[in-house]
Amino acid sequence: MSKGDAYQTFLARMKPLGTRGFRAVLWHQGESDRETDREAYRATFLAMVRHIRDSGSTAPFYVARATRCGDLSSPEINQVQTELGLGHPQLGIRPGPDTDKLIGPVWRDGCHFTQAGLVRHSGLWFEILAGDIPGLFEHFEH
Repeated sequence: MSKGDAYQTFLARMKPLGTRGFRAVLWHQGESDRETDREAYRATFLAMVRHIRDSGSTAPFYVARATRCGDLSSPEINQVQTELGLGHPQLGIRPGPDTDKLIGPVWRDGCHFTQAGLVRHSGLWFEILAGDIPGLFEHFEH
């Protein structure tokens, strides 16, 4: 279960950028939350987004469905992640990829991606972001 370390690191990295220093937040977290209560996960995530909105940032949050670790995943947390991505447009929360569905030689130890897995993972993000944020990749070669 999370102790909030990732959230504090996230805030520390965001602060120097200011409210317009980034174009989107890609949220890929949940692999270690199998024991987390679904409503606690939802409430904690929404509190984080509201805190960031209160700081003035309007960058969209994209929520990946990411609960797989080894042979286990959490359908409950995956469902919350799905609901968050689809049910909160007023907070600028949007759906990200469902990485729980990745199969094949993409997992190094069941929780972390191999090189091939990172390529597939980034491709899923690219598909979503390229069509959703105009000009995001205009300086990159595909």
